[in-house]
Amino acid sequence: TTLATHIAGELAMRGQHVVLLDADPQGSALDWTQRRSQQGLPRLFSAVGLARETLHQEAPELARRADHVVIDGPPRIAALARSSLLAAER
Repeated sequence: TTLATHIAGELAMRGQHVVLLDADPQGSALDWTQRRSQQGLPRLFSAVGLARETLHQEAPELARRADHVVIDGPPRIAALARSSLLAAER
């Protein structure tokens, strides 16, 4: 999550439109973006929670509207992780 949010933030600060897909059921990346907003800090990128096995089917539509999509994947290999990897290849 730390790496994903920092990559997304750096790309956004370079003027790119970034979508961060939080594919981790814990939702830490979404929590981070919400905390930032609550502190009055600017939103650098869009964050979407897609912690489900159909991520690879839903991600391409989100990718059409972004210069970059960063996926924060789950910490273990399971069906959700496979879906995250499939989405990354699209």
